[in-house]
Amino acid sequence: MTKLPPSKIFHSIWLWEEVNQINIDELHYKWSVDIISQSCLLEEYILEENFKKCIEDILENNPTVKDEVEVKILEIDLNLLIGKLKKLWAKETFSWWVKDKRYDFKSKRFSESNMLIRIREKSDSSKIVTFKKQWDDNSKCSKDKELERFIANISDVTKSFWDIWIQLIKWKSIIKHRISLYLDWVTFDFDKYDDIPWFLEIESDNDKDLFKWIE
Repeated sequence: MTKLPPSKIFHSIWLWEEVNQINIDELHYKWSVDIISQSCLLEEYILEENFKKCIEDILENNPTVKDEVEVKILEIDLNLLIGKLKKLWAKETFSWWVKDKRYDFKSKRFSESNMLIRIREKSDSSKIVTFKKQWDDNSKCSKDKELERFIANISDVTKSFWDIWIQLIKWKSIIKHRISLYLDWVTFDFDKYDDIPWFLEIESDNDKDLFKWIE
């Protein structure tokens, strides 16, 4: 396989949009491991591990990364809850289908580290790539660090992934119906899959606002 040097890889990944708030030179330095003389297996391991560490560093230090606190509620009455939220002047921001594709190395290095790489395509034609790491998962809620970028061309992004051995995990390519509402800095996502009935995902950037609505 012909591999791109780190500089081209990171430019491919982080310069999809005009807005570039990531220090590319710093990333090059953090990922400047000489793997040319290593065996193929060791080369792959080093590449995977250093790319994962680089993403972790971005999620920890980049100012555009969001803190995400969320909880899922099953067995809901869809119409009842949407009606109550709209009476409180919640704004409906999206309603139609969402297609998610999740990516990882063959070794499942990201998923085994509670990390996620996802490309999301919505029925409104928007396309978003997401890097996420779960940093706390307790009985009440899930807490993540999340970085999102709007992209114009999915194939360009997936080509960048393939250049460093990141590939689509077939069983994680899913389509769901989503209705999203927004109220007081909190997002209410109502989701439904073909084999799973409607459930609610409440998302905020802090525990206080989240649990206020759960109660």
